[in-house]
Amino acid sequence: MQPLATAAEIALLNRLNLRGRSSDAKRRGLVGDWIERSRAVWGAWRLDRCAAPILGGIDARRFESIRARFREADPDPGSSKYLDLRAWLRVAVGRARGLGLHRRPACDLLDLGSGCGYFPLVCRHYGHRARALDLDTNALYNEMIELLEIDRGVVAIEAGVPLPAFDTRFDWVTGFMVCFNNHDREDLWGPPEWEFFVRDVVDHLLAPGGQLHLELNPERDGRFATPEIERVFARAGGTVRGGVVRVPARARG
Repeated sequence: MQPLATAAEIALLNRLNLRGRSSDAKRRGLVGDWIERSRAVWGAWRLDRCAAPILGGIDARRFESIRARFREADPDPGSSKYLDLRAWLRVAVGRARGLGLHRRPACDLLDLGSGCGYFPLVCRHYGHRARALDLDTNALYNEMIELLEIDRGVVAIEAGVPLPAFDTRFDWVTGFMVCFNNHDREDLWGPPEWEFFVRDVVDHLLAPGGQLHLELNPERDGRFATPEIERVFARAGGTVRGGVVRVPARARG
């Protein structure tokens, strides 16, 4: 369990000399707020530090050319928001570290719906063999994939259609801000579509001990998944927590 405050935090709090200036309840609230803010600042600094060598390895001249041409092409919430390179590399580093990929031995990873390819890029930086699947209909994504030299296969992930075969199985199959389930559309995937997808990934893509990790977008009703869809993941041995889906590979006897 993470300690309430580090020694450095406690020392600084003592210097603040909060005692006697407010009620105990108010003081506890101030202390708690300060600790949360300090941890957020520390976390952002750590992600910046981890992202810095990755950022430094990107051809700045070529990226600036891409940014100049696409910064107004599809404004936020569209794809142009992904041109904030530092911010999205920090997000990708956070995702990789959240899965422990910064300290794992080299593994094989397949990222679904990779967009600009930042997550596979970070995984490659950590020594993993990362591949990606996505459409090639977005010109910005295509240019970023080329710039970052991401191994991307072009395929539409469709309901009831198996994913392509590969020459290896994967320790991780990932998807972040998932849209391939027809997110925010009338033909949003239901339990049958998700059941086919999960079975396909588990049976044909995951290596022994592998994991399917998805982070879903909230839908129009505010939910990430209906109870019926959550039961699909549960029947496969998986879990759903706050839109984060984790399904393990099936044990092979």
